Amino acid sequence: MKSLLFVFLLVGLPLQFVALSAQARSEFVRNHVDFLKAGIQPTPTFKLQAASQPGVELKDHDVETDLVKVRTRLGKVFGVGKDTAVLAAFNYALRNYEFDSVGNLGTDLDENLHEIAVEVGVQHFLTDRLLVALDFRPGIFSDLDDGLERDDILLQGTALGIYQIRKDWFVKLGLAVGELFPDSVGKVVPLAGMSWVASEQLRVDVLLPVTAKVTWQPFEDRPFLLVPGVYLMGQKYHVEVQSREGDIQIQDIRADLTASYEVATGSRVSLSVGSNFRGKYEVEGERGFEADATQKPSLYLAIGFSSWF
Repeated sequence: MKSLLFVFLLVGLPLQFVALSAQARSEFVRNHVDFLKAGIQPTPTFKLQAASQPGVELKDHDVETDLVKVRTRLGKVFGVGKDTAVLAAFNYALRNYEFDSVGNLGTDLDENLHEIAVEVGVQHFLTDRLLVALDFRPGIFSDLDDGLERDDILLQGTALGIYQIRKDWFVKLGLAVGELFPDSVGKVVPLAGMSWVASEQLRVDVLLPVTAKVTWQPFEDRPFLLVPGVYLMGQKYHVEVQSREGDIQIQDIRADLTASYEVATGSRVSLSVGSNFRGKYEVEGERGFEADATQKPSLYLAIGFSSWF
């Protein structure tokens, strides 16, 4: 019964903020429009991306798999005053592994790993130059092979401060609570970075250890963007393999080049080409079962659609 109640809250929370007034929302944006445009790249209201990474191999294991990843997000920031806004979003992601061989691992490892999570958060301007953003992200991270269990549920989040040094420079400091690094104390990782808006056509955004990217509009009169970037992703999933339960920790570092084009006002399509240069898997299960593996670099291709509305 508690699990059903959690699922209901998980799906229903984003809907609770829909009734917030457009007037309050526009007041928040109107008061801080220059800061918001330069200090924070706007997040799409809806985003869908699918990636294919065939022929993934593991070092020191005769293992090869095709990896397909799908990620979608629906969310919105709503102003509730001239200095405060709230965030509500729903996320779903899937990692699908189809193994051609499992070599000396000795088991069928075909697996679907699911992420079903909501985001609720607050953005508040302490001053005209200082924004504090808090984000809470509870969710289900599991293969869901044996229904929903307590171990499938993780609580994650971030706290980030963004300070405007001058019109085109912003510094960022904060903390992330999650699964970026399996050995971090209390799952807490410090965040530090900056944004530099060199011109209307070029900007640099860095938030270590999570992301570093450049956004470049090579043609002033065309809505075409090129975004080279490096990204770190880390996540833990609760799984069941051969009737044994356990957790798999994944750390993925990748670099890619994304090209996107505005096909209609507020809507973009994108194409990304890249490769991971580290993929780390750590499994801990019942009865002392443990396994570690490192993924060899391999190319992937991703297509996406984003819309702001």
